[in-house]
Amino acid sequence: FTENVGSAVKKVLSELYRCGYDEILVNFQHKEIEPHIQDMAWHEMVGFEMMKLREGHILLKDIAELDPESFPVVFKKSFLLLLSVARETLHYMKTKDKEGLQRIYFHDQEVNKTTNLCLRMLSKKMNDRRKIVVLAGTLKAIEKMGDGLKNLARECVHRRQYPQGQALRDMEFLNEQLQRIYILYYAF
Repeated sequence: FTENVGSAVKKVLSELYRCGYDEILVNFQHKEIEPHIQDMAWHEMVGFEMMKLREGHILLKDIAELDPESFPVVFKKSFLLLLSVARETLHYMKTKDKEGLQRIYFHDQEVNKTTNLCLRMLSKKMNDRRKIVVLAGTLKAIEKMGDGLKNLARECVHRRQYPQGQALRDMEFLNEQLQRIYILYYAF
């Protein structure tokens, strides 16, 4: 068993959740997988309950009703969380705040949680395929940017090196561009 297996389990569960499945039965042989299932259910699958049926068998079940009217609010929250993660990452890099950079991982989980919920709402509640394609692409980009910021923060902590000079100016530019994209998106 490796950490890669846990990561793969999380990716599969995330995709099943996003696609709109209401029940997911997970059968596994290695007990080391269970914490990865728990982490995913508790932190990134809004409205899901985890029920351990027996050793090696877990049922993840949707216990909440999705409100399609809340999509615009959750979508906007995803954007705002990404902007916050980008600002915080820049701030912690400038101040060389190791603990702050370590917290970026948890902030990225919030980005993942809201983008996953939005993608699930699109799968279950929206019928306009053209809108779904555009919104899903935007949400996946938001999630990938959050992941990139998390990985950058993790590398700074791991290497004990923080951007300086041009690299720091590039991070400032990234923050400015994300803010412009947000403003432009909501101008239409």
